[in-house]
Amino acid sequence: MSYKLSAINKSLTDITHNSLIFLKATHNAKLPMPVRDKYALIYDEHTSSNDINGWPLILVKGTQVLPNQSANIINLNPELNYIGEDDVIKFNPANLSIRALFRNNANANAFLLTEKCNSLCIMCSQPPRDLDDTLHFEALFKSLPLIPKSTREITFTGGEPTLNFPLFLEALKRSKFHLPDTGIHILSNGRNFQDSDLARQVSEVKHNDLMFGIPLYSDDEANHDFVVQSEGAFNETIKGIMNLYKFRVPIEIRCVVHKHTYKRLPKLAEFIGRNLPFISHVNFMGLEREGFGKMNFDDLWIEPEIFINQLEEAVNHLDMIGVPVRLYNYPQCMLPISLRHRAVVSISDWKNEFRDECESCVLKPDCCGLFKSIASAKNVKVYPELSS
Repeated sequence: MSYKLSAINKSLTDITHNSLIFLKATHNAKLPMPVRDKYALIYDEHTSSNDINGWPLILVKGTQVLPNQSANIINLNPELNYIGEDDVIKFNPANLSIRALFRNNANANAFLLTEKCNSLCIMCSQPPRDLDDTLHFEALFKSLPLIPKSTREITFTGGEPTLNFPLFLEALKRSKFHLPDTGIHILSNGRNFQDSDLARQVSEVKHNDLMFGIPLYSDDEANHDFVVQSEGAFNETIKGIMNLYKFRVPIEIRCVVHKHTYKRLPKLAEFIGRNLPFISHVNFMGLEREGFGKMNFDDLWIEPEIFINQLEEAVNHLDMIGVPVRLYNYPQCMLPISLRHRAVVSISDWKNEFRDECESCVLKPDCCGLFKSIASAKNVKVYPELSS
């Protein structure tokens, strides 16, 4: 199924209020009246009750006709028919748009906290923009109380999520309060934590399941700085990692493998083992063809048959010294059998795609497939012989 996170919908009744509305979706038409103000009722062929009063929003799927037109009723765009129980949505009455902020049955959920960034990575899938980020934080703050407490993990991403540090710290505190058992995964370049006081403040939140995913693209300072297009970034990142470690904040290292990083993967593994043995794990990641990754694709893309030896050498070195390794965004057929068990079904289900030849593959249940943007690239091949 292909998911689209937002769409414009058709109104069945006149909606006059203009402020954004954040709601949890439900099929339960029997919810008590006092709690309905936090919910959007999903009205479909299975809805047995005619009680549609007291809901801020009713989402009508298909061609259902309601017996009563006294509520805020929206004909749900077919692209959003996947919205289901306990999903969190943002509704904009001004243009009748709905955006799914949290999907209860998704394999991953992420909140964009800012589009600003102090790096300009040559393969960035979401190039930074200098825009006010308070609305992004507001969306998170209003969503947190609505997210099921059973949620295993959510991700905070950007841009660089820590640039607006007061709001970032508030996000951690509110996450701990509303979702005490939910892991928070933060995708950050780590550079701000060269200021050890910021690392200390994160530690003092005392969140019981926090992980910073910090990219390190090379053991070589100049190579890393070229990839992130920022002079001095390597030293700032290493200082940030060391300061987070000093305050016992968990860290994973992430490295996107492409033409400008693959040659030094074994050296990077040695550097991590020698200088950063305390990290939780290392993720080697496949390229996404979006943003700068699309703009620079011809200068970035490298076939697996070329980089696989360097990747395997790096993985084996880290494995030998006891640092766990995972491979993200690689379909099984792009990996030799020796690495296949490390591949994670990592691509969000609204971003991934399987080619026609994948349908009969016995490995498909354990495969992440391809990014849609990669699958559509005619010069990208798959290598079933690598898996033999």
